[in-house]
Amino acid sequence: QYVRNIVSLHKEVRETVKDIVRVQERAAGSTNETMNAQTINILKVELAKESPEVWARLRNKLMGGDE
Repeated sequence: QYVRNIVSLHKEVRETVKDIVRVQERAAGSTNETMNAQTINILKVELAKESPEVWARLRNKLMGGDE
């Protein structure tokens, strides 16, 4: 009985660790997306301030429009 309990506990711990890793991977993915979005927003604001013509041209290309 003791060995059976230990084996059962080991399986539970292993499954819990797998679940924790999955949650961390999902959280890391959303963090990276948020960082990318923030980086793009900063670049957008700074380019619009420093060089509105360049930003307008880049925005047009990113939106799929022609110059």
